[in-house]
Amino acid sequence: MRIKRGIVAAAAVLAIVRPSLAAEPAPTSFRIAAIIGLSGPLAVIGADMRRGVEVALDERNRTINGVPIEITWDDSEGKPQVTVQKAASRIAAGANMVFGEIGSPATVALSGLTEQREVPLLVTFAADNALTTPGRLHWTFRTGKNVNSTVGVTAGFAERNHVRKVFGITPDYEAARDSWTLFKTLAATKGIEVVGEEFHQTPARDFSILLDKAMRSGADALYTVSQGNDAITLLKQANEVGLKEKMKLFGPGMVDEIIMRAVGPAGVDVGSTLRYHWSEDFPANKDFVARYKAKYGELPSANAGDAYDGMRWWLRVVADTHSWDKKDWVAAMTGSVITDSVEGRKDMGACDHQARQIALAGVGVEQTAPDLPKYGMKITDILQPGQIYRPCP
Repeated sequence: MRIKRGIVAAAAVLAIVRPSLAAEPAPTSFRIAAIIGLSGPLAVIGADMRRGVEVALDERNRTINGVPIEITWDDSEGKPQVTVQKAASRIAAGANMVFGEIGSPATVALSGLTEQREVPLLVTFAADNALTTPGRLHWTFRTGKNVNSTVGVTAGFAERNHVRKVFGITPDYEAARDSWTLFKTLAATKGIEVVGEEFHQTPARDFSILLDKAMRSGADALYTVSQGNDAITLLKQANEVGLKEKMKLFGPGMVDEIIMRAVGPAGVDVGSTLRYHWSEDFPANKDFVARYKAKYGELPSANAGDAYDGMRWWLRVVADTHSWDKKDWVAAMTGSVITDSVEGRKDMGACDHQARQIALAGVGVEQTAPDLPKYGMKITDILQPGQIYRPCP
């Protein structure tokens, strides 16, 4: 029995040899219901996630085990209620799996629906720890990073950059508050003092009062969890008041290639975790970057790379089962390993359905190479999975 290159999944092997599979009829198509924010404050993220997934589908010639892949794209507007309503409609129409969401509140709500309906949910962006609490969810898999991993990298970044006093500005929802709470805990162990905090609704159009409080606090650094359009607004307004001249600015997922394109010099020297970076030196990544550039004429963003990698992994596992039973797909994905992802090896935790993977930290830079955009990201630190994630028992 041959094990496919790049995937080691004991459950998939068992599924291949199960006698009952021969009697299962193939569907007319494999239906993916993609529910992500294509408008609103997270639209800049959703657009690139869509691009990454489309490249993953193209790579398979939009077929799986002899049937065409059909994907629908619904705009969640970043709202939990809209997300659940649209996903429910697609599941009722026969969706084989769901891809999404972006914001953690909407993704947690979505996972409640997919668990109830017993439909696999693939998450590549939302970082809420609740999505991968050991033993909590059966049908949900996260191939992206979680809050614990991103905050751990951020705390290390603060320590290496000699931060002593920090002020926090955080969106007012659970996952963002959890991120800030964890950072405060880790900061205390590193001798970093928290001197103040403020919370904001999203979308946010004016950070001026909050930025003024941060600059008057005596902090030498500002930590923020704001993302998407909120991050763009915050960075531009921080640049207008000269915040970076007085304090460092950093946070998990704060800047990436797309944000840098939007804010330019306002993002230079801003520290951030990186979900993925086009420069990572892995064969699969080089191939992906070439495919992405050929299709879209530019380098992939972190969100595109993460979405591509997750969908590619999931579809490969499904194909290797040679089954049309969703339970077989879940069994195969649980504990699976991909050795040739765009970031090297990734292990799917059997206890929590959280992918163990490397983590990156970087800063916004002005680039001088003629084949690169004027503003982008530079990787400064690479952490191995063992430095970030707890192993499953």
